Amino acid sequence: MKLVVLIFLILSSLVASYPGIRTSLSMSSLNEFLQAKLPKVVSEVLASKIPDIKFSKNFLGIPISLKLSKIEISTLSIDTSNAEFTTTDQGQLLLTLPHFNLLVEGIYTYYIPFPISEYFNITMIDCNVVLPTTISTLKNGLVQVKVSPLEGDLSTLTIDIIPKNTISTIWVTISHLWPLSIYTNKVVVNLVDSISTRLNPYLEKFFNSIKYTDQIGKLPIVGDYHFFNIDLTKDTIEAEVNGTFFLINAPGQKSNVIPPSTLPDIIGMAPIRVQFTEYYFDSLMWALYFSGGLSFYIKSEDMPDDVPYVFTTTGLSKIAPNLPNVYGQNIPVDLQCSVYKVPVVTILQSVYISASVNCNFIVRISSINKVTAFTVISQLNTRIEASIKNQNGGIYVIPSLDNGNTDFTDFSLINSKIGSFSLSKMISAFNYYVYAIVLDANNFFESSGMILPLPEGLQAEKVNFNTYIGGVEIDFDPVFVDS
Repeated sequence: MKLVVLIFLILSSLVASYPGIRTSLSMSSLNEFLQAKLPKVVSEVLASKIPDIKFSKNFLGIPISLKLSKIEISTLSIDTSNAEFTTTDQGQLLLTLPHFNLLVEGIYTYYIPFPISEYFNITMIDCNVVLPTTISTLKNGLVQVKVSPLEGDLSTLTIDIIPKNTISTIWVTISHLWPLSIYTNKVVVNLVDSISTRLNPYLEKFFNSIKYTDQIGKLPIVGDYHFFNIDLTKDTIEAEVNGTFFLINAPGQKSNVIPPSTLPDIIGMAPIRVQFTEYYFDSLMWALYFSGGLSFYIKSEDMPDDVPYVFTTTGLSKIAPNLPNVYGQNIPVDLQCSVYKVPVVTILQSVYISASVNCNFIVRISSINKVTAFTVISQLNTRIEASIKNQNGGIYVIPSLDNGNTDFTDFSLINSKIGSFSLSKMISAFNYYVYAIVLDANNFFESSGMILPLPEGLQAEKVNFNTYIGGVEIDFDPVFVDS
């Protein structure tokens, strides 16, 4: 499976990018996740141990060594409920940790060469710590979010030293804390960086939980949800996703689907918005067609009980009167139906699908002798509805055929070996059985569905569907579930 995906990605990289899916994640949604995880990060930092630090330096021509030991974080507090990611006018993503309070205590020892040891503490009171952050797509189509190390001037740090004897007092006076202030600054930088170091795995796990490929039920069809572009606005993270499909059993099979020339606008206002473009649906229809998922063969004896006719030459004589005259009485008739070209999808105020269907009525004269008595072609027209389901740690779209807007039209009789006959009863029979086709299709989609390319741990509330020319949009409020 992994090899198939890799082959497909190499092939798809040669194709011009047009999104089958676009997503829009509000900064407030990302901040909700941040504010849920940050208290854990602070607890981890407070529980960590800071190792001793040693430095060597020349001061006024005198070689000295400095050791910082027994370093402890006495206080570390952040207003986690107001921590946030923001975007600058230049498109830079920043993480702000507001009301940052810190007290670090320890012992410093100068060796000049004799040791001078005293207590020190470093204090930061009600500061705003700002950490540069990047969000990007990798070459393999995955999303990466990374909080970078601290940048900025820490010269405003308050560093207190408690001299306990005359020598210490003189040393503090002549050195003016140098080079202690430089290295204690590094302690603070390392400590703040440890926040980003511990936060990054949470962000990495969050975005790596996106299912970048997802098989549709047991069909040999896989949706490709790798990202190829991310843009930042003041309030949102906008992403473009492949949102196309490929075949497991034929990864080299190239889709002939041509993307539209324009992209529809996203119109919703919810915190999370996912738009499926017409290209997504066209690619799905292509995959269903070439996978063989739109065809079936039913033997006479396996025909469902609720089919209104017995599938024998005698039983079907009510539709095709000359059938028993040509092939004899009570000879079994099998039914083979398939969609014979890629279905057409039209998106207006709803999603409509039109499929060209041909059905062969095959007389099974013997186990090795079968004859197609006649073929009926028609158009199957349907309208697609959808719902959302939170399942398996993800959010799935469950499509369904609208039974009240599904029917067969435009019937024609071709290649008949029993002469011509009226198709009126055939038309009635096909449309009578539409409900069973709809039921089977909806049962399949109910058990599989189409996953949204979003991280695990999200559930959808207040879901709203918008359908407009060229796109279907799903808008909802996220609920974060700890995972």
